[in-house]
Parts: sequence; structure tokens; C-alpha cells
Amino acid sequence: MRAEKEKEMIPELHAPNTREVERMTESIKRRALLIGRDQRTYSGIYGTRIYLVIGFLCALLLMLVGAGGL
Repeated sequence: MRAEKEKEMIPELHAPNTREVERMTESIKRRALLIGRDQRTYSGIYGTRIYLVIGFLCALLLMLVGAGGL
């Protein structure tokens, strides 16, 4: 009798529905790829910003030398 009660209380799962888990896994993978792409983009922007400042300072220096300011 006890085995019958346990059988009623705990349903058997022969083929669990994994569709939701797979969907969430794909969503997490897609987000990770987007975050990685954004980080690479911003690191490239910050890297070129240094060269932009150096170039601006060199151009300013050349303008001052050319105008006879120094």
C-alpha cells in the first residue's frame, strides 16, 4: 500500500521538457557574445583615443612652431 501512495505522490518523468532550458542557454550565450563584442569595440575606441590626443598635441606644436610662437 505504501508503494502505491509513493507512486501517486511522485510522478515519473520519462522525457523531461528541456525546451525552456535550451532556450535560456541560447539566450545566455547570445548575451555573452554581445557583451564580448561591446567590450572589444570600447577597448578599440579607448585605444585610438590616446593616439587622437597625441596627434592633436603634435598638430598644435607644429602650428605654434610654424607661426613663430616658440
